[in-house]
Amino acid sequence: MNGERILSIFVAAALVLGPLLLFVPEGEGLELRPDLNLSRAHASFWGEDAGDYSGYSVAGAGDVNGDGYDDILIGAYEDDDGGTSAGQTYLILGKASGWARDTDLSAASASFWGEDADDFSGRSVAGAGDVNGDGYDDILIGAYGDVDGGNMAGQTYLILGKASGWTRDTDLSAASASFWGEDAYDYSGYSVAGAGDVNGDGYDDILIGAWGDDDGGNMAGQTYLILGKASGWAMDTDLSAASASFWGEDAYDYSGYSVAGAGDVNGDGYDDILIGAVYDEDGGTSAGQTYLILGKASGWARDTGLSAASASFWGEDAWDYSGYSVAGAGDVNGDGYDDILIGAYGDDDGGNMAGQTYLILGKASGWAMDTDLSAASASFWGEDASDYSGYSVAGAGDVNGDGYDDILIGAYGDEDGGSAAGQTYLVLPNTPPPAPKNLKASLAQNQAQITLTWDAADSWAEPLECYRIYRSADGVNYDHLAFRTPSDRSYVDTNVSYGRTYCYMVVTDFDAGLAERGASTVSIVCDRDTDSDGIGDLADWDDDGDGYVDGQDAFPLNGAEWLDTDGDGTGNNADTDDDNDGILDVNDPEPRNPQNALQYHLNYLNTTLQTVQTTVNGFSSTLNTMNTNLNTLSSSVSSMQTSLTSLINNIDSDIATMSSQVRGDIAGLNGTLRADITAVRNGMTAMNASLQSNIDNVRTLVNDVSSDVSALDASMKAMNRSLAADIDAMEARLALDIEALGVALEAVNASLLAELAALDADIADFRSDLLDELGKLRASMDATNKTQTDNYKKLENLINGVNATTLADIKSAVAELDAETAQMGLNLNGRIDEFRATTIGRLENISKVMATVDDIKSLTTEVKTVQAGVNNVKAEQATTSKNVAALAPPSWLGVVLIIIVLMLAAVILMRGGKKGAAPASAAPPPAPPAGPKPLEPLPPPED
Repeated sequence: MNGERILSIFVAAALVLGPLLLFVPEGEGLELRPDLNLSRAHASFWGEDAGDYSGYSVAGAGDVNGDGYDDILIGAYEDDDGGTSAGQTYLILGKASGWARDTDLSAASASFWGEDADDFSGRSVAGAGDVNGDGYDDILIGAYGDVDGGNMAGQTYLILGKASGWTRDTDLSAASASFWGEDAYDYSGYSVAGAGDVNGDGYDDILIGAWGDDDGGNMAGQTYLILGKASGWAMDTDLSAASASFWGEDAYDYSGYSVAGAGDVNGDGYDDILIGAVYDEDGGTSAGQTYLILGKASGWARDTGLSAASASFWGEDAWDYSGYSVAGAGDVNGDGYDDILIGAYGDDDGGNMAGQTYLILGKASGWAMDTDLSAASASFWGEDASDYSGYSVAGAGDVNGDGYDDILIGAYGDEDGGSAAGQTYLVLPNTPPPAPKNLKASLAQNQAQITLTWDAADSWAEPLECYRIYRSADGVNYDHLAFRTPSDRSYVDTNVSYGRTYCYMVVTDFDAGLAERGASTVSIVCDRDTDSDGIGDLADWDDDGDGYVDGQDAFPLNGAEWLDTDGDGTGNNADTDDDNDGILDVNDPEPRNPQNALQYHLNYLNTTLQTVQTTVNGFSSTLNTMNTNLNTLSSSVSSMQTSLTSLINNIDSDIATMSSQVRGDIAGLNGTLRADITAVRNGMTAMNASLQSNIDNVRTLVNDVSSDVSALDASMKAMNRSLAADIDAMEARLALDIEALGVALEAVNASLLAELAALDADIADFRSDLLDELGKLRASMDATNKTQTDNYKKLENLINGVNATTLADIKSAVAELDAETAQMGLNLNGRIDEFRATTIGRLENISKVMATVDDIKSLTTEVKTVQAGVNNVKAEQATTSKNVAALAPPSWLGVVLIIIVLMLAAVILMRGGKKGAAPASAAPPPAPPAGPKPLEPLPPPED
């Protein structure tokens, strides 16, 4: 891209205008470190218009114009230049310099827009490699909404590289070739990728994913392989003419949702293929699965089921969505085999939907189907919940020039830069993890212990599991001492000795499966300052500060001692016989000379002959004096022996006298003691007699109490028998009363039923008669109305013919009319009187029935009275039981009697009272709580 040995990195941020950010790590001073803000990118490109979603897809295009600089593809699938949501793809040619931030994509080197509205071209873009072998790399653009092969069948465009002639606003109808989906809703071109050279013919090949294809089952998905060739590329080619195709194992696998060239993972010289099936359920609901198809020289076929893939890797858990993104990682460990990346943005190991990316190292053989991703060579999970890390993954090339390819992982939900700002991680697999910072060792004052402290290591691709502490005596061979959690950054070593040098190493353990540890080391000498003069003992000439240098000091750490003449381990100041000659120092003229004093002088005279020669005479005189003294001493000793003999005789006499006196005193003391013992024995005898009397009294009392209890028991039994008889009699009376009440109730019930039947009949008759009377009354009233109408007509005629009729005739007619009206009133009153009489009779019958009901109520009251009497008897019985219990002695017998009375009362109540209803059945246990609802799978974006 910029002509350097190190590949560059670009990061997409597709949010409306979505700038694409370009990093050029080497040559322009950008430090590779965690948490790098994208404001430090060397270049950025934003969309032309709002809602373009530029940067939704990005890819390295290779060198499409052969100028030695790699080039960039940027997809904006919602761009409207070719029609609403026709989409547009931008090509930015590489260059040595002149990269700038905030560049509008209208300044791109070339652009290609979709043929029709809602084609969504640029949803996927990829470098195809050199598919026709002309030395120029080529371009792939997917338009999954294209309808040329059917509604949403999708189409993929191939644009061949060339030295020049790149222009802006080129319609994709002018592409070098295109491939449309076989059927409607195949969504072909949703994913596209350069496959590398899978058959070793020298031409790079093409992958096109169609996750909606139904050949392997409804939405099982299918991926098409189109082998490169020198010529013969054509527009509007149906994917049924693809060189090979691979369909999903099961319905709704969505295979082909992601596709990628894997590089050569097994070192056989043929590039290999990755196909993601994000909703595959072999590892659990929507766990997802990724298929690896190894390259080969020939034998490629259409309609191959993915069950025949060379290897497959399924998600660890349900809802992981593994295979949502797949990519070739390059050779991350330098073993000559290319490696694989699989993204699972739904993984929860780092938190809910934190996501995880798996690295699978290449190898010559041993690839297998249905491999769980828990067996991956390494994995990298998201920092926080809802990061969706692994939503996109890519091989970054060798960005730091260490000879190992590196990894890019996208986490679009990360919030370190703001809500859903997203983050892209660069993983340098061969770079050792960061080591602990500021490792220090300190020695406690005059204490044999060493304390280690350190600061936290920088973050890395994997979360820190622990710190490991090691110790060495030579700085080469280390022994493990302990573990510490990431939050515990100190260690105290008490197993140390003064005067020795110790080397410590603290290691970070990320357990990443690669170079997983970073180490810090420190050395310290275990020293002390005995005399507290500020100089350690190892550097101090006089450790204890006693004025004697350590080389002459038998006790260099004891300020009170420095010499040990006899070497017995006790310093002379504390030793009572310094020279260990058997003569205490206080009596020894030369306490530090193990020889006696005479021998000391002889040795001294031997060393100083001249002095001895001059003092021989004096020495002889001294010897004579000593002899005299010895004679005198011998005489004194004889005298002392005589005196000692006399003294011994006196002592023997005194001892005899004292012995006689002591014997007398002992005899007297024995007599007194015997008298005292006799008195004590007599007292104990009297006490025993008194105690026996008290015991007899207690036994008598117990017997009396037992008699009282027996009498009380007999009385209670008699009382219970009497009470039982009374209860039996009351139960018998109550049974008779209840039986009589039952008979009376049956009679009343029969009478009541009869009365009610009669009442019903009377009511029916009354209703019938009332209807008849009302009918008659209505007929009478109708007749009266008719008569009145006729009379009124007559009167009207008379009035009209007044001139022809005399006034007398009119008066006569009016009189007749009045008479007829009066008669009709009388008839009506009679009918009303008859109705009133009939109604009164009916009401009297109803009153009789109500009186019967009152009688029933009275009987019910009597029954309640009888029941109340029974309850009173039961209450009296309970009170009697309590009184009897109160009479019982406060002993275990009384408690037993009370329990017996209560049991009897319970039995009586059970016999006399109404049996209680059976307890309601226990409510069934609550249903177990519903398990957590699984996360709904995220469908492809409704573009």
